[in-house]
Amino acid sequence: MFRKVMCLIFLMLATSGCGDVPEGQVTIRLLRTLPADGILTSLTVPIADVSLQPAGIERDAGGYIPLVQRQPAYAIVDGAPIVIGAGSAPSGAYERIFVEVAGLMLEGTGSRGESISVENHVEPIAVFFDVVPGEHRVIDLELIILKDFGGEAPSYTLFCKDVSVIR
Repeated sequence: MFRKVMCLIFLMLATSGCGDVPEGQVTIRLLRTLPADGILTSLTVPIADVSLQPAGIERDAGGYIPLVQRQPAYAIVDGAPIVIGAGSAPSGAYERIFVEVAGLMLEGTGSRGESISVENHVEPIAVFFDVVPGEHRVIDLELIILKDFGGEAPSYTLFCKDVSVIR
């Protein structure tokens, strides 16, 4: 047992002074589009977390790199992209972005001021990109809100439609 503890202490000391890992900057922006039917006029999306997953790690294995979140919730209206997370990340290859939207059911507002249910189906987004020391990556996530058919009251579902590495 003593030998295992000493080996562990040696490894920790040997790797602790190796210097800092070079970093680059990453900004995650959100693009959003409301349905064209004119019924749902706004939706607030509460962002709980934004993080990156390095390449080569299984989806559910952890190892996420959190990004600083700008605001706790974002109103979805058509328009310019908004920053939902930004920060430094160790240089290397990445393969997923995790955007955690708080809550399974979201509440939107209809054209007459009524409450409209929107189901959250935003899942981890697969996108391959590299973080290069001293460079800045900008990644746009496009959310789409689709109308659910068949119910009495209008309802919608929120999905991630697309992701683009801008630079």
